[in-house]
Parts: sequence; C-alpha cells; structure tokens
Amino acid sequence: AGHEVAFGQYVYTVSESDRALSYSCEKPVKIIRGKVNIGVKGENFDALFSYLTGGLVSYRYAGVEMIESIPKPNFWRAPVDNDEGNGMPMFYGQWKLASLYLSHKDFLSSASGPVKSYDPVLQENENSATITFTYVLPTKPVADCKVAYTVYGDGTIETTLSCDIPEGLGSMPEFGMIMKINADYNQLEWYGMGPEETYADRCKGGIAGGADIILLPEIPYKLDTIINAINARAKAGKRFTIIAVAEGAISEEDAALPKKKLKEKQAKKKYPSVAYELAEKIQNRTDQEVRITVPGHTQRGGTPCPYDRVLATRLGAAAADLILKEDYGYMVAIKNGQIKKVPLAEVAGKLKMVDPNSDIIKEARMTGISFGNE
Repeated sequence: AGHEVAFGQYVYTVSESDRALSYSCEKPVKIIRGKVNIGVKGENFDALFSYLTGGLVSYRYAGVEMIESIPKPNFWRAPVDNDEGNGMPMFYGQWKLASLYLSHKDFLSSASGPVKSYDPVLQENENSATITFTYVLPTKPVADCKVAYTVYGDGTIETTLSCDIPEGLGSMPEFGMIMKINADYNQLEWYGMGPEETYADRCKGGIAGGADIILLPEIPYKLDTIINAINARAKAGKRFTIIAVAEGAISEEDAALPKKKLKEKQAKKKYPSVAYELAEKIQNRTDQEVRITVPGHTQRGGTPCPYDRVLATRLGAAAADLILKEDYGYMVAIKNGQIKKVPLAEVAGKLKMVDPNSDIIKEARMTGISFGNE
C-alpha cells in the first residue's frame, strides 16, 4: 500500500580466516573465593560474581561501578506489526517468560523437595578466570542456558551465552544478553560495529522520523525539486509523501533577497507559516491532497521514565539553590553526570545551526531523503 517496510540488505560470508580469534592478555588476575561470592581483581578493576543472586553483580573500573544490574540472557524482542498479524506473541510468548523469570535455582524440578541451586563453576586459567552460570528457563519443555564470563587481567570480560533448545520448544525471537548501565555514561562503543552496517548501528542508513522530504532554514529549497521528488515517489507506487518543514524554512528565491526586501515580502504573505504556503503550491502543482499537521508542544510529550524524574528533581533543586544563594545569571545543566551552572551569557541569544555538510545530512541523503535543493 505504498509503505516502505524494509531498506538495505547485505549477505555476510565468513571464512575461517575471518573468524574472531580468542582474546589473550598477559596481565595477571587475582581470584578471591568467598562463601557467597567469587571475586576477580586485575589492573585497575575488580569484578564480583554472586552465588546468591546468580550472576555478575559488580564490575568496577578505576573505582567506579560500571553496571546497574546483573547481565541476564534475553530471548524476547518487542513484536512488530507483522508479528502481531501472524500471531508470533502467542506462538513464542513463553520466551518472554523465560527472559523475565529464568533463575539459577531449579524450582520446577524441586516442587516436592529442597530447591536445587546451580552454583557458578570457576575455572582458573593462565592470566584469566572463567566463571560459568547455569540458568533454568520456565518453558515447556524445560530448557536451560549457560553464561560464561572470562575475565582477563586488563579488565576485559568475554561473555559467552549458550543454550540447547529441546525439541518442540520452537524458535526464539532473540538470542543475547540484556543489562543496564548508568544513563550518564557517554563514552560507549558497541562491539558489533564493523566495516558493514548491522541492524543496531546503521550509521549511514538510519531512518528516524520517517520523513521523505526535510526542509531546513540552512538549506534553501527549490519548489521544483520538491515537486519532482513527490512525483518520483508517486511513479514508484508510493501514494504518500511526508514533508517535515522546520520553522524558518526558506526558498532559494527568497534566500537571495536582501534582508529588507525579504522582510517586506514576508509581511505581505497571507500564510501563517511556510508550511501552509508550501501546501497550497504543492496541491496546485501535483493535484494531490495535502494535509498539514503542526505538532507543537505535543511532540514534547510522553510519559517520563524514572531517569527523567530524577533528572528534573536534580535540576530543579540546583536552580532553587542558586536562587537561595542569590547567585543569579546562570542556568543549570548536567555535564558528565554532574550538575553545573552555566553563565547565561554563554547560551543566551545564540542559535544552534545545522551544518549542511554534516555527516547526519549526508547520511540522510544516502537513504533517499530529499532536502529540497537537489
């Protein structure tokens, strides 16, 4: 029905020579065995593995805690429209339960007796240690999986998830690990990024809002270019075009005018904004129905998450503290997880412009998005 359902594909072939080699490190590790924990220490780091909770409960580097929750296996993903249509949640829903309620304690086979607990298995290697946890999955038939953490002396932790699926259990929607980290961390890299794009790191092919044409003040548009883009989509069988128009979007013709003449021309216009002007011109040139939606403040809505609430509280408290101290002329901001005061002179009256030659503009063009100028 004219809707784009996929973009970009690639066939990966991996030869034996391309396969990743096992990581190695010559720096030593120190292993501490406790009654309820296994500790591993090395250069500038320490990791703690728990018998009681069944997993990696702490990883500190340079004295700073790096994880917010125990990494756990995950076999579920959010269903898309196609999944809803073919009943995927009903057929494979138990994988969601498996992700939520897996445990290192076997409650299922211990209903009439003591609960069996799978203690982590420690293997000491030269300059590394491997701690393996076994988790029971509440599926029918019952399955289990293993997570092995190999800790090296430089702080690297190699994680391996393995799972034997019993016959009759069905396919799993996802296979991987899930964990939480501090939301303030901004120096992160996903190991999956490589020479080719993958689903989660489409640096060159990301589609965020779904607009087909984007008009910005920094890139003056040509009406003919917009019309041609709409017609090209129509010829390709796409029965709609989404145009995102920023406030201040301007045509090449108007951008070439002196400021005084431009101001006089804008004062004579009958349209409340450039979006309404474009809508009328496009409808006259294409004979297509054009609808206008002004998101306004609704685009800033949504239910706040716990992090949003904490952030708002911290910023509000900091602003109130400045007022109590009569320390005026500042705004409060968060930088690297810390509340800072920033002089208004550094931010007031300054526009944050979009660079027409920036990577994000180039990447958008690569996906077929038009900016109305070429």
